Amino acid sequence: MLYTGTLLELGVIDKCDSLFEKDCEITWADRIPVVLNFDVNDANSVVGSATVNKDGNNIAVNCMINHAIPGEYLNNNGRIYIGGYYDISISEIDIHEVLHISKANLLCVGIIPKYDSVNENYCVTEFISPKSADECPHSNYWQMTNKYECTLMNGMHSRCRLESGEKCPFACKED
Repeated sequence: MLYTGTLLELGVIDKCDSLFEKDCEITWADRIPVVLNFDVNDANSVVGSATVNKDGNNIAVNCMINHAIPGEYLNNNGRIYIGGYYDISISEIDIHEVLHISKANLLCVGIIPKYDSVNENYCVTEFISPKSADECPHSNYWQMTNKYECTLMNGMHSRCRLESGEKCPFACKED
């Protein structure tokens, strides 16, 4: 299932007393792993993969979860809290003990059991399928072909399924 949300807000001090500067240079691979509780050393903790993009001052994430998530990670408000695991290359600590980060590489997305360790809006929710391709945030209109492409699929068969009347394979439910 597809989950979408915010991984990071640039220019905001998080609950770990870290501040990714608004002009912070963050890099990431095309797809990065999604793991439970930042357990990057255990292959069994990998539950999916994510694509990441910058959206203004936010780092947005689309997580494709392929395995069942244990109950302690699921919240009754429909949110799954997340955080990033970074390799920080340029940073400094100010007099208030806040870590200012200006360059980092995002290595993975971690699913966290409680939001008290991350900012409350660092979370993903289930992707609810829109009614049509032009309403979907994951479709691009190609004027040359007069069709919509699904940005979550690769290759020649990446046409948005909503356009042909089918259900979105990435949505868990419909609105």
